Amino acid sequence: MDSRKILFVLNPASGPKDKDYKEEIEAYFSQFPEISVAYHTPNWSANASIELQKEIKQNHYDTVVASGGDGTVRFVAEILYGSSTHMGILPTGSANGLAKNLELDKGIFHALETIKENQTHRVSSLTVNGAFCIHLADIGLNASIVRRFEKQKRRGFLGYLKAFVSVSFNQTASKAVVYIDNEEYQMKFYMLVFCNATGYGTGLAINPNGKLDDNQFELVQVEKFSLMEALRLYLGKDKPSPEIVRIVPCRNLMVKTKKPVHLQVDGEYQGKTKTIKVLFNDKFIKMIVPKSFIQN
Repeated sequence: MDSRKILFVLNPASGPKDKDYKEEIEAYFSQFPEISVAYHTPNWSANASIELQKEIKQNHYDTVVASGGDGTVRFVAEILYGSSTHMGILPTGSANGLAKNLELDKGIFHALETIKENQTHRVSSLTVNGAFCIHLADIGLNASIVRRFEKQKRRGFLGYLKAFVSVSFNQTASKAVVYIDNEEYQMKFYMLVFCNATGYGTGLAINPNGKLDDNQFELVQVEKFSLMEALRLYLGKDKPSPEIVRIVPCRNLMVKTKKPVHLQVDGEYQGKTKTIKVLFNDKFIKMIVPKSFIQN
């Protein structure tokens, strides 16, 4: 049987403080002597990417696994973009949005089993105002929620719900000129979502027909807003109605807003801006996914 070398990139800030994911990883892979496992904990300094790239190159890892939330997944994915190295996900963050889209939300054992099986599927990505994006980016309501969530102490789903309620009462519509593949549109919105994937970690399928392996992304315009409807959608209770959202396929776009708006990329707040440029990246990531995802 062929040997494999797997590097787990661990984000110690993800998951419960009393949870030892390294112990679970060791226990699982001890059954497979042909697989060697190592660990890397980023220092999240300006040199974090360079240090990880160096370790991957020096040790010739076959697979690199992001163990954390969407931010850790994005960090690893950007490094592996366009390479032959396989990428896995061990979802231990607050939302785990991309992991849910890839059907990797069924527990740690299922994720480890998927990594061991090593079946890959190509996954696309975007560049949003110069930032790498593998999942979703947006301006408006959700970006405001992400900003509030990052500032408060409470984490997890209840923390997100608290941020959602505190922000939603103050939402007003914004206006923008949107250039989609060189066509100009006037848009009024509560939220514009730039979708590489299908939905948020909360369960909201904001882009239900999107695909991670095609040659486009989708712009989702949320045109109407009510607190109860938004809460129902954010809890993943239903798909958004065509009366509320408009979905447009894109290869590249530019948004110019009248006033500065909040921007988030893969769950990380990027600040306020009046101009957003989104490009579809021309290379892919070899993502390890469950058999069920490939069959669907």
